Amino acid sequence: MHWLLESFELRTSEGEEELTRRLEAAVYQAPTFQFPMPGDFAQIAAKPLVGRVNGRRFKAVLRGDIGRRIATRRGQVIIAGTIEGSTVHVTLRPPLFSVIWVVLWTILAAAGLVLSFFGPARFAPVQLVILGMLVLPWAVILPFYRRETYLVRAQLRQIFPVIE
Repeated sequence: MHWLLESFELRTSEGEEELTRRLEAAVYQAPTFQFPMPGDFAQIAAKPLVGRVNGRRFKAVLRGDIGRRIATRRGQVIIAGTIEGSTVHVTLRPPLFSVIWVVLWTILAAAGLVLSFFGPARFAPVQLVILGMLVLPWAVILPFYRRETYLVRAQLRQIFPVIE
């Protein structure tokens, strides 16, 4: 699934320290297994990304909407990157859970489609339903992934002053 991975560089005129400062100002450093406390919502709302910044390396997701006392993460695109000099190297990928789910669903639906040609229910409507099941996860996940990839690129261009 290498075609789901997207790598690009953002070239800026600023130095490494300034880029790191901008990134730290834009990322809410979320505790791993802890829901945000009510006092954290103002900090979360002010920052477009949720994740971790470790020196020149970072890993984050686009912040979702804040509501019902829990800040939801969008989570369709994982942003991982490094800052080297005045360049930010970024890799976008789907969450591992989504990839595993789509691959397992595709394998099961493909096996069901192949077996449908040999079983007692060997007629077109059953095979069309199974074919629909084969296409369903790709039709659901890919448009959301592509849309969020576009939003992530736009957000990163706002965080880092990009030289065109």
